[in-house]
Amino acid sequence: MADFTRSGAPQAATVRGDGVLQLWTLGPDALTLAAEASGYGAGAADADIAAPVEPEGDGPAELALPIAGGQALALVSLKGGVSERLRAALPAPAEHGVAVLGRGAGARILVGLADGRVAVVAPEGARP
Repeated sequence: MADFTRSGAPQAATVRGDGVLQLWTLGPDALTLAAEASGYGAGAADADIAAPVEPEGDGPAELALPIAGGQALALVSLKGGVSERLRAALPAPAEHGVAVLGRGAGARILVGLADGRVAVVAPEGARP
């Protein structure tokens, strides 16, 4: 959950089991599908495999999540549809979760890997 489009309405990003990223807008009476794109990793049922990256200023949040197969981490903008801002290769598949420390370009994205390591991705450099 984050403000991915700066629309003022609460929004939730989900990834279906088949790898389709969906952005939902939460209204007073219903959920509305605002955008979707395929090619992302759903992860284990109990893992938080995606995390919002909050901006330093007033811009919309972006979403950090693995691509299908987990071999790379994508940073996705959801404003006006789904578009990848960057993709960083990982040394092993993403599996155990994604967490974000900090905000904006100075954020560090932590990714739990299948081999037990944790990769750190810097959005400005896109390197694990």
